[in-house]
Amino acid sequence: MRTLVLVWLAMAACGGKSEQAKSGVTRITYDVDLERAVEDYGVTIQRDIEFGVPGTKVSIGATGAITAVPSDPSKAAELRRTLQGDYGDQITPRDCPPDAATGAVCFAIEAKYADSVRQSALAMAAKTVALRLEEMKLSATAVPKGQQIVVELRGSSAEMLAAMRKLLPRSGVLEFKPVDDGTDLMKRVFQKVGSDNFEGKPTDPEALAAGISGGIDQWSTEDTGESHSDFYLRGPQRDSLERYFARLAVADPTLAIPHDRVLGFQLLAPERAGDKPLWRSYLLERNVAISGAAVSDAKLVFDPNTNQPLVLLDFNRYGTQILGDVTTRITGRKLAILLDGTVKSAPIINSPIRGGRASIAMGGTDPVAQEQEAKDLGLVLRSGALPAPLREAAVDVLPE
Repeated sequence: MRTLVLVWLAMAACGGKSEQAKSGVTRITYDVDLERAVEDYGVTIQRDIEFGVPGTKVSIGATGAITAVPSDPSKAAELRRTLQGDYGDQITPRDCPPDAATGAVCFAIEAKYADSVRQSALAMAAKTVALRLEEMKLSATAVPKGQQIVVELRGSSAEMLAAMRKLLPRSGVLEFKPVDDGTDLMKRVFQKVGSDNFEGKPTDPEALAAGISGGIDQWSTEDTGESHSDFYLRGPQRDSLERYFARLAVADPTLAIPHDRVLGFQLLAPERAGDKPLWRSYLLERNVAISGAAVSDAKLVFDPNTNQPLVLLDFNRYGTQILGDVTTRITGRKLAILLDGTVKSAPIINSPIRGGRASIAMGGTDPVAQEQEAKDLGLVLRSGALPAPLREAAVDVLPE
């Protein structure tokens, strides 16, 4: 059975001296971003349309407004009928804005259906929080109230309370997306940044001022010997990289990221002691190839050779099939693994993976931090992703 091994950088750890359990009840109130759930449903519709009607460009505006533009404007009526047939009472027509493209079909998520998405997201978020509390073996409850979730924890140590507050809001969205290496676009972006004798020193003044430079990953496929080159940018902050890409697209539209692609960013460990970590970019396929829903179990194990803590992922039947299909399609390329929108690793797939199993290795040098991060990650993945972000609104300690 072939196992996909991924590298995980442990950026946080739970530490400190253990404390005795405290009496009383700690109540934590979380705001739930239910509008985000509606927006995410709009993204689901967007992906569905773009996949089902190739060539159609879909954009999402505020309050669930969606605009679909067919590649052939004369197909607008046909597209409208297709959408109505696919989504029925989930969407409602709306007037297109004056600047909409010719043939645009404009609609919005129907108000009552949007309300049902919000209520479903609230209930699912409360269930996910309850599962995480159960996984942590805490005497606690999670109850939805209005647009909030109220957690009440009885008799816990300060250490356990801190661990709970760290874990409960983690979104836990796990995604696998193929890396689009060797593109002419990223090669031209690399050339725009410039490189002094390919040593990484930028020649573009704006990139130089922002501390941004270019890099190249190069490798060959084991079986065929086919060569690959992955051009990327790196810099001290993720947002500075995002702003730089955006400014390039404004100055030269040919450097804009295509509609069916998206940028991903990974925080790299320092190469030498004393160096600061850097962020690097990846050009990814926009569509999610495999999601966390395909994972049936996630647990802490230890590498028998290095004793390094790992999170072992077992995929369900559907996930095993998809993992095999995806790794067959992209053999020789990289597969990026993202948690909550951040690339955690992007291993090279040397051959199809049919065993339905992957392991995530904890990076870093502190074994205690590595083990704790592995435990935390396994817990979050077993309980599933939150359908909407949580924000801690209040913490109260109540007497018995």
